[in-house]
Amino acid sequence: MTIHRSFNEIEKEWLYEFNIQFREFFGDVKAAHQQQNPSDKASVTVLESKLDFSRIKQKEKKNPNDHSRSEKNLGTEKRTGVGSPKTSKV
Repeated sequence: MTIHRSFNEIEKEWLYEFNIQFREFFGDVKAAHQQQNPSDKASVTVLESKLDFSRIKQKEKKNPNDHSRSEKNLGTEKRTGVGSPKTSKV
């Protein structure tokens, strides 16, 4: 049996870290000092890139009758655990 999936049912996301160098030339020191961020005129060089992680997940279909925890009461439950006194409020 072959399961055929249509597009947009599987999602993949990537998280990267980049070390980027911007270089921009100015006519005088004051203009360079006052520039807070690189402008569109700046050249960009990627010095290093690192893939932190990627993940693939199936896109969940929303059911209006589904009252899952993630939509109903995410983070509203009280809990006491190791390291917290039983009288503490969470």
